[in-house]
Amino acid sequence: GMSRRFWNLLWLTSVQQYRLQYRTSVLGYVWTVLRPLLLFAVLYFVFTEILRYGTAIPYYGLMLLLGIMLYQFFADATGTALGALVRGEPIVRKMHFPRVVIPLSVVVSSGMTAAVNLLVTLAFVQVFGGGVRTTWLLVPVLFALLAMLTTGVALLLSSLFVRIRDVGQI
Repeated sequence: GMSRRFWNLLWLTSVQQYRLQYRTSVLGYVWTVLRPLLLFAVLYFVFTEILRYGTAIPYYGLMLLLGIMLYQFFADATGTALGALVRGEPIVRKMHFPRVVIPLSVVVSSGMTAAVNLLVTLAFVQVFGGGVRTTWLLVPVLFALLAMLTTGVALLLSSLFVRIRDVGQI
């Protein structure tokens, strides 16, 4: 019934959102992984070589990489969701469907990117030590909690932005 239509609509919108993100770039999906990796490389170099920080922390590089990947998800989802309702206004006017789908699809789309990034992070963990640990089972739980927080913030910001454009600057 109604809820199944909602989930189908959300899924289709999310996939479209995911594709749109990369349609104009040559490297496309590669950027998804490259961007956080480049940020990681710069931060890792600055902190370990210049500031001499993190050397005493076990698996500092892997922790930094995971942190960047997770933060990137939050930043991308909330940043893109911000103007999503405003951008989607013409579609919402023409068709009758729940407005909440628009910011939610942004979060799901960013979640897809994050899933790819987390797989890359896991590959790094395999290569640079750390090995498989039972605590890895907590990653999906932590990601689910982060996704809930991200969804809440994304919905709040996207609805506020419709009325108060200053939210974008803040």
